[in-house]
Amino acid sequence: MNNLKARLRHGVMGVLNITLFTLMTSTAATATDELFGGLTSPHEIDLLSHPEIKQDIQTWRTDAGTQVLFVHSPGLPMFDLVLKIDAGSVRDGDTPGLSALTVSMLNEGTNDYNTDEIAELFEQHGAKFATRYEADYVSVSLRSLSAAEHRIPLVELFAEVVGKPTLGATQLQRLKGEMLNQLNDDNNWMPFFLKSESYAQLFRGHPYAQPSGGTPEGIAAVTREALHRFHSQTYTSQNMVISLIGDLTVEEAKAIAETVSQALPEGPAQPPIASTSEAEPEVCILSARMHKPMSCWHFRASR
Repeated sequence: MNNLKARLRHGVMGVLNITLFTLMTSTAATATDELFGGLTSPHEIDLLSHPEIKQDIQTWRTDAGTQVLFVHSPGLPMFDLVLKIDAGSVRDGDTPGLSALTVSMLNEGTNDYNTDEIAELFEQHGAKFATRYEADYVSVSLRSLSAAEHRIPLVELFAEVVGKPTLGATQLQRLKGEMLNQLNDDNNWMPFFLKSESYAQLFRGHPYAQPSGGTPEGIAAVTREALHRFHSQTYTSQNMVISLIGDLTVEEAKAIAETVSQALPEGPAQPPIASTSEAEPEVCILSARMHKPMSCWHFRASR
């Protein structure tokens, strides 16, 4: 009798487990269908067929001649403002590091605000200010809430930082030290060292041969006068593009662009950089020991 009860109990538990498993599997399958739209394998994805993303990009020029690109995107109550300036390291000339130092010095003080005050004002409004330097261009950006109580004072501050920096001597010496330390760390990192050596060989005689962050000799040679001259020549209203995207009306976007454009030095766009010349084929060998120059040999390709 006891054995019969035990077998009945195990049988009932087995049926309950099977029923529970079936319900869980069915629920999981339903959830998966809802989450992935019935997709069961990546092989079912057609990578060549995708919905077209349409963005209405409006463009105009400010009264000072700055090109503006604007995309209205009301999803979040914020906006991004980006200046793309033709002031990259290809414009450094004989002082590699001039471009990087200039853009890095922008938020180090203006006639009305010092370094700490600028940082505090951006922080108080929950804004993000950023700069970036490359070979072909530098960029300066602002991300902010779009409400007028945040937008208007921040855009005015941004315009003053970009258009009228003091480029002070004390801040320059401090930033030089920071950049030299960073450059030393970068040069001790093999991928960076390899890239620098490769560019130096591939673009010999062209501005691309110099690293966008400069060289120790170039950074040390940059003067405050050189910064002011470079800024007045390249941070001009016609030497950049203003991009705006976010929760803004066209009128608000135009007001922002005018505020920034009017704060910039007057001047034309920079002339194009000469294209790279065609070089003879060569073989280069990089030593496993860092800081040892790359050895290269020219050869003529057989026809």
